[in-house]
Amino acid sequence: MNVELQLEEGDSANPRSPLPEAMEKALKEILPAMIVEVRPELDVKESVEVSLLFVDPAAMADLNGRYRQIGEATDVLSFPQWEDEKGRFLPPDWPLLPLGDVVVCCDVVRREARARNVPFLSEVLLVIFHGVLHLLGLDHGTAEEEALMWEIQERYRDRALALVERGA
Repeated sequence: MNVELQLEEGDSANPRSPLPEAMEKALKEILPAMIVEVRPELDVKESVEVSLLFVDPAAMADLNGRYRQIGEATDVLSFPQWEDEKGRFLPPDWPLLPLGDVVVCCDVVRREARARNVPFLSEVLLVIFHGVLHLLGLDHGTAEEEALMWEIQERYRDRALALVERGA
């Protein structure tokens, strides 16, 4: 399965990703394994697509207010394409499957990284993997769900960082 990663910056006239090229490459290499681990049935897909949009705090606060009724910026929001009203992951049987949108506010991610004393690139990878897990139907509503989700996102973040460090 191939993962198409659509990266753009939403607060710029020239769409681009704020991520280093090596990190984009690592994401494209690592995401298929995570997707298949969480949703083995997607392994038969020719391709899945994840849209990754980077926005400023004002745009994120607007989205967070509209969709979660929280009027402030957050680090990441996910908009799954195939979630039913009960939160179940129910994709169609298409060979090319768009999973949805992950929206990241790098300003908030930077602030959280500083507060936790971790590198920005580590934190931004963590929230990207977190967002993709939501696209796949995972949630953290219970302690067990949270433990599983955190374990997966941290493991894949670590794998991606290792690839970046090796110059993937």
